[in-house]
Amino acid sequence: PLGKIQWFKNDKKIRSTITTTDNAVTADLSFVVNYTDNDATYKCEVTHPALEIPLMATQNLKVLFMPEHLTIKQDPVHLKPGAQGTITCEAASSYPAVKMSWWHEGAHVKEGINSYTKPGLYGGKLSTIQLTFNVTPEVDGKVYMCQATNIPLLKNMHKDVSLNVYNKPTFDSLPNLMTYTEGDNIFVTLQAKGRPSQITYKWFKNNKPLYTFHNRRIRDSMVNITGALRDDAGNYTCEASNTEGSSTFWFVILVKHRATITNTSIGVVVTEGEDAQLWCKIDGLPLGPEHISWTRPHFFFDKRTSILLENSTSYLTIINATKFDSGYFFCVVNNGIGNESSHGVLLIVQHKPEILKVGNESKTAGNAGMQAKLHCRAAGAPVIRFSWKREGSNITSVSEKYIVEERQLNETFYESTLTIREVDQYNYGDYECTASNDLGRTTSVNRLTVFSHPDPPFSFQLVNATHDELTVSWSPGFDGGDPITYRIRYRPVDKPTYRYDDVGNETRHTIVGLRPDTTYLLNIMARNRYGDSSYMSQSLKVTMEKENLHHKSNSNSEKSATVAEGTHIVFIFLGLIVGISILVSIFLVTYCIHRRRNVTKQMNNDNNDSSSKTPTIEMYAPNTYNGGYEENLSSISAKSETYSNVSPDYNVSIL
Repeated sequence: PLGKIQWFKNDKKIRSTITTTDNAVTADLSFVVNYTDNDATYKCEVTHPALEIPLMATQNLKVLFMPEHLTIKQDPVHLKPGAQGTITCEAASSYPAVKMSWWHEGAHVKEGINSYTKPGLYGGKLSTIQLTFNVTPEVDGKVYMCQATNIPLLKNMHKDVSLNVYNKPTFDSLPNLMTYTEGDNIFVTLQAKGRPSQITYKWFKNNKPLYTFHNRRIRDSMVNITGALRDDAGNYTCEASNTEGSSTFWFVILVKHRATITNTSIGVVVTEGEDAQLWCKIDGLPLGPEHISWTRPHFFFDKRTSILLENSTSYLTIINATKFDSGYFFCVVNNGIGNESSHGVLLIVQHKPEILKVGNESKTAGNAGMQAKLHCRAAGAPVIRFSWKREGSNITSVSEKYIVEERQLNETFYESTLTIREVDQYNYGDYECTASNDLGRTTSVNRLTVFSHPDPPFSFQLVNATHDELTVSWSPGFDGGDPITYRIRYRPVDKPTYRYDDVGNETRHTIVGLRPDTTYLLNIMARNRYGDSSYMSQSLKVTMEKENLHHKSNSNSEKSATVAEGTHIVFIFLGLIVGISILVSIFLVTYCIHRRRNVTKQMNNDNNDSSSKTPTIEMYAPNTYNGGYEENLSSISAKSETYSNVSPDYNVSIL
């Protein structure tokens, strides 16, 4: 009989396809190869009753196959900065052994690598690769890729691992200086990273805890300030903490704001020849030397002065101070935010008294039986004391006759008033006032007179002039004890006759109606009910500006053009009316003539030879026009007199 055929895989029967013929039997084995077939022994065995030992044939297979999976392990499980870490990638059994490698951000990692193989299942190899590294905060979040390559199969397989480093929070880099302007909104958000990622935040300002308050809101890593104020400026610190520790980040907020003066030196006192230093303390941002100045009207800041800014304080130094330096100097600051700020700083330079004589106070008027007051004013430092004398005898406050009063008007200005309670004939004359202090004394004379005509004014000067008017000013002289008014006279230099303007008790006046490009002489006198003063010893000489003819010509041209345009319109309107009237008249005349002819023709129908008379129509229309106007111009008369007693004149301005 035919024998029996059986296939075995590693001594385990497997099914096959049997085919028999008359004298033969065949067993076909067909299968899909997988990794279990690597190094497997396939055996075909034939048994027959006539055979004591079965017939056998074997075949060993070699199958190329990829690992079923990759496994990655991390040691230690919790990575912490300062330690050493290892990540191990192991490939399951493969044939042949795969080539193992580590990759990071597309780059092949070659340092810290250790790889090896060992026998695996199904005749394959277990491949392992290790990467050793130092754990730092920067390693956190990095991704490494393990790659296994079967070179004969030209196939790869990959697996990624993300490293988690347990570390205290760290802050992203931010600027340490932030500048805003008062009124701005401030929004600061800090980003801290750490593992574990549960992070708590604390805020501090100038080393003191900071909380939500008023215009400030704090939430986690964010600070929001609405409408920043200068008080919001300072050193800010944010502390971030997790289970691994804490970190801090500090920054400075500057709030630009209007510069203001917060304090100044008070009453700096020096003696003549010493150096004086004045100062003002300033709060503002920005603040630099270019934002600060010291000013004083009519004071020349020359080489004797210097200005220094130090620790938000501006110092003005005046070298070799003189009595003329006494007074207020103004510290002025303006940093471009808001309005400027200024404050007066007083400098007192000690010197002996100087009596200040006002032009109209060297005399005092008083009639018998009346009260009279004599004034004496002096400047100096230290404190000034006054004394009065009459004909060499000291005057004291005797209630029946005299009252002496003293008062301090400001830091260096003092006044003494001598009141004569009831003037008699023996009180008229000169009174001597002496002002003294520790550095010296000064004396002046004040005269008591009866009521009289005033003295002439003084400081008669030009204020402004155009082509047809000018303004002058003056200072009053002694008034004679009675209210005064003024009279100004003026004339062209080439004319002998003066014109006069009477002025009230003001000390400024504008004269109008003058001729352009003409030189005038002006003078002034004072008057009261007791009489007139003389005119000033010198006249004022002023030349007027030339008239702007171009402007006047343009104005006249515009006016003429306007009048011509108006006249043209009137003529056109009148022409239209006349034309319509003529057309109507022609129509009426034609109609009348035509009707007259018809009547005549009807009356003389039988006598064709008789003569006919053409009617004459006369049209009479008055054509007279009476027009015109009369205008009277009123003139303002002014007093004038023939020039005489010419006083010296002086030029003030040539305009």
